[in-house]
Amino acid sequence: MSVFKSKIFQDNDLQGQDFIEEKFVACKFNGVDLSFTSFKKCIFKDCDFLGVNFKVTIFTESKFPGSRLSNLDFGQALFKQCDFTKAVIKNSVFCKLKTAQSSEKVKLDLRKSKFTETDLSRSIFTQCDLRDVNFVGANLQQTAFDKCQLGKADLRKANIRGAVFKNSSIKQTLMNVDGFVQFGQTRGFELV
Repeated sequence: MSVFKSKIFQDNDLQGQDFIEEKFVACKFNGVDLSFTSFKKCIFKDCDFLGVNFKVTIFTESKFPGSRLSNLDFGQALFKQCDFTKAVIKNSVFCKLKTAQSSEKVKLDLRKSKFTETDLSRSIFTQCDLRDVNFVGANLQQTAFDKCQLGKADLRKANIRGAVFKNSSIKQTLMNVDGFVQFGQTRGFELV
């Protein structure tokens, strides 16, 4: 396993490459073009992805502990069973368009991903398959879930204040009592 430590990547340094079991520690990917790049079983510890272009970028079984992925559009990225534990992903969009010319949306498959203790506040998930996703202790404050499948997702100890679950399926989703109350309030219910 190669280790890239405190490296600052620029422009298209990584474009079109395949990385397997590499470790990136405190690296900066600010504004980097990751088009047609794949990462398999890679670790991104405390990295910064400010302004990255994810055009046809694939992450498989990769981990992002403590990394910052805020203000990004993940519409052209593919994540397969990735672990975003303790990452910061504020104000980001998870939505996949069918083609570059189409406004038609297709399912973005995030099944079995981990967002444990991840800050996803004010992010948007549209038409995402979030079945079996772990959101334990995540900050989902003011996050929107539109037409998502959240079956068997784990939302225990997650902050869902102000979150919106529009036309989303939540069958067999796990929540603690506080989360259940917060969810009820998003539906217009009031405790008396």
